[in-house]
Amino acid sequence: MESKETYNPEETRSQILQAAFKEIYVYGFQAASLKRILENVNHSKGALYHHFPNKKELGLCVINEMIDVNMYAFFMAPLKETDNPIPVLCDIFQKKIDTLTIQEIKYGCPLNNLTQEMASIDKEFYESLKIISDKWIFTIEQSLKRGKKSGNIRNDVDENGVSIFIVASIEGAFGLGKTTESPKFFEQCMLQLNFFVQSLK
Repeated sequence: MESKETYNPEETRSQILQAAFKEIYVYGFQAASLKRILENVNHSKGALYHHFPNKKELGLCVINEMIDVNMYAFFMAPLKETDNPIPVLCDIFQKKIDTLTIQEIKYGCPLNNLTQEMASIDKEFYESLKIISDKWIFTIEQSLKRGKKSGNIRNDVDENGVSIFIVASIEGAFGLGKTTESPKFFEQCMLQLNFFVQSLK
């Protein structure tokens, strides 16, 4: 494994980062074990500390390089250029229903989990997590503004308020699904959100 570290440090870093994401997702940041992370990828402490100076930095990298990227790809990128956000939003909701995993039912949303655990006790975690939420709200808001201009969204719609409501509803649906350990509750939330979005025409 040392040869991998010597000749492919980027792969080593990626492996540690992915293992850290899974560890934090299951146990939370504070209970996450560096020992378990390293055992899961069969790397040394030296390899970890070469790429991440401490546990906190590793956690921040998980937020900025994995959670942010994944949330953007699924929930934001499809809305980035559209001027007809209603069908795009409904497609996102349905796709999340269709692709909901057993892990997501059991552990919820990584963004929401870390926000609940860390945002109130660590400023850097708070700022990194807030950037993702703010970007998510902003992306929806901008798509609704474009939708108004193109005539696909009613003129009386409060773009910011609706965007906040959609994000809060999705995160709440993840939380309820986690609490009940049932995909049915998540699906019902998404279907009601679908009906709400349809009313914005």
